[in-house]
Amino acid sequence: MEIDKKSNVIEMYGSFFLDESEFALPVKIIQEVVNSPQKLTLMPLAPKYLLGVFNLRGVIVPVLNLKFMLNLNEDGQNIENKKIAIIEYESIRIGLLFDNTGQIFRNYECEKSKFNYANADLLENVISGAIKLDDGKRIVQILDINALVRLEKVPHSKDSLGAKSRDQRQKKQGTRSQCISFFVEKNRLGLGIESIYEIIKLPPLKNSFLSSDICIGMFDLRGDVIPVVDFAVLLKYRNAEEIKPNTDEQRIIIMKMGNQKIGFLIQSVESIVSYYSEELLPIPTLNQERSQIFLGCLSKEGLGDIVLLKTNEILTHTELAKITQGHSNLYRSDTQDVKKEKKLGLKKPYIAFNIDSLFAVEMELVKELIEFPKSLIKPPSISPFVKGMVNLRGKIVTIIDTRVLYGFDQSFELETSKVLIVENMGMSFGLMVDSVENILSFSDDMQIKIPEAIYKTGKTSVICKDVKFAVTIKINNENKNIMILDLNSLTKKIGLEAEADRTAG
Repeated sequence: MEIDKKSNVIEMYGSFFLDESEFALPVKIIQEVVNSPQKLTLMPLAPKYLLGVFNLRGVIVPVLNLKFMLNLNEDGQNIENKKIAIIEYESIRIGLLFDNTGQIFRNYECEKSKFNYANADLLENVISGAIKLDDGKRIVQILDINALVRLEKVPHSKDSLGAKSRDQRQKKQGTRSQCISFFVEKNRLGLGIESIYEIIKLPPLKNSFLSSDICIGMFDLRGDVIPVVDFAVLLKYRNAEEIKPNTDEQRIIIMKMGNQKIGFLIQSVESIVSYYSEELLPIPTLNQERSQIFLGCLSKEGLGDIVLLKTNEILTHTELAKITQGHSNLYRSDTQDVKKEKKLGLKKPYIAFNIDSLFAVEMELVKELIEFPKSLIKPPSISPFVKGMVNLRGKIVTIIDTRVLYGFDQSFELETSKVLIVENMGMSFGLMVDSVENILSFSDDMQIKIPEAIYKTGKTSVICKDVKFAVTIKINNENKNIMILDLNSLTKKIGLEAEADRTAG
């Protein structure tokens, strides 16, 4: 049949392969083809055909697994040596994973066979037609991009195309915030520090009639009964039937939601991260009830992508009611809470860490938690307790070896040390610690004064001069003594001795 070239539209297509099947999309909506990243960030509550998201030059792009959707030979999360076609359609950007590239070809509109569906499911509706090439020996299926971007739970962000580049966003730095990053089933998430009441090691859990798929038990926290939610099950990273063994790294993040304290079981705590609001990348919105759970995505060099969550969106009203409704004996009323706070004083969060013994500093003074740096700047004539300096995103920070400073045993493995980046009296410096244990909340009314005799004798006498007070607090049913460092005293000591060294030089 002869084609009327004047009355028919010519469209250019780009094709690619999934196994032996060839698919095509209009070239005008294919923005680029990129290599698949080493790792995709798995989104909480995602459908099976959403492999995850990745950061493409400052824009978060969701990646769809077409094999799952088209009932082809589905190979799970294996993305090695594959390509991703970046598609932009009606200001929506998505990525399509495929095995191999095909070719670019032109085709007349009348040579395309369109498919019609009657009451078809959306997953069957992503093929809009087919094109016969090479005298019918080759059939190329045409993907319906309109259907793909409107699939249920496919995330998209209409403002992503007009978003400023990362460099532009970082030029104008606004309020600095802090989050704690942690892992849930090997997926890196984050929560604002201000929303966290405490973080503790996983205690023994008691069974309760509160238990459900997401609520796995309860425990006593100094008189408060805390129900524990399995975060991995809640976020659909894992089915409730899958039993995971307990590990030493597991933690419970305790958050206060309304008048209730709820614990969330996580795999492990990673770090404390400081960031500016301009650094947050918009996360494509999930088309579902809990779409507001995401605050944004934070990409930090050396840390990877951290998906930040909004505390007040983690549990729906229905889920919260299911956990707490009808069990008023588990929770005190507003009046009781107020009375207790007046009696004990306002509780403040502290971060507890080990340096032979258990110490803590006020959380608001800790800006970040980092691994011990692989390389340090070591200026000449520095104090013995200065381990070196590190360039932390353009800011030179002095690292203090607390074991040298306070005369503790110095045989501890440096590679396993953590560094608390603190800011006080206009100075930023890092404190080397053996390990970070918990985040705890307690009031100043619980303080115990350090006996004066300890200041003068014993191996803790030096550090006790920099201790404000001590507390005895029950952690996992065991009383622990914690000494609270006075960062004002410590900062003056570091500054004065450093100044004395410079003067002597």
